Amino acid sequence: QQQQQLHQRMYENGTRYVFDATGRPTTATLPISHMPMHSPASATAPSNAHPRHSAHLPTTDTAQGTREELDWLQFNLRREELEFRKLMFVHDQELETKRMRLEEQRLENQRRETELESKRLDVQRKQLDTQIESLKSVTTMLGQMVSQMGSQMHNASDSNAQPR
Repeated sequence: QQQQQLHQRMYENGTRYVFDATGRPTTATLPISHMPMHSPASATAPSNAHPRHSAHLPTTDTAQGTREELDWLQFNLRREELEFRKLMFVHDQELETKRMRLEEQRLENQRRETELESKRLDVQRKQLDTQIESLKSVTTMLGQMVSQMGSQMHNASDSNAQPR
């Protein structure tokens, strides 16, 4: 159990999560300088393994010890994967929240534009109503003037037609 606690502390001190240039979480392995590890020949990791996992493990002569070490490595790998997934989930939630805020802002801007367009059309309608009223007044005035001129001409022609 002491060995497992020692491995646990080494794991916790050896790996940190950082974000890359695109904002995605990545795993950064820091060197573990305080505890060198040695491995038996049967416990060597494949060349494509995570650098921390390919580090040498403490020497044991029994298959049981190797199995425990392998179980410990698998446990920590699963834990690391869960931590990574958790960070991705949190990151995805933050992105979704930002997307929702932007969508709300877009809808608010669209509402304002619609409101301004409605006001603009209302002002334009009032201007047209004013122009129509002005045209009606001018038409009425012209009608009255034509009527007066017509009656003056009629009166003038009547007075010319009557003998004196």
